[in-house]
Amino acid sequence: MKVDGHGQAKVLTSHEIVKVFEALEYDRDRAVFGICLYTGCRISEACSMLTHRCL
Repeated sequence: MKVDGHGQAKVLTSHEIVKVFEALEYDRDRAVFGICLYTGCRISEACSMLTHRCL
C-alpha cells in the first residue's frame, strides 16, 4: 500500500488486512485482494490469471 502517494510502501497490520477484507463488497474483489496479499503479485498480474474450470 502506498503512503501519501510518494511511492513508499507500508506493510499492513493484521487488523488493517481484516478491515480491507470487510470493506470489499464482492467475493471477486476479496479473492483478488487475497491472491495479491498471499502471493505478492500486483493487481494486474492477479487479474490476468487464467482459471481452469472442471466440467
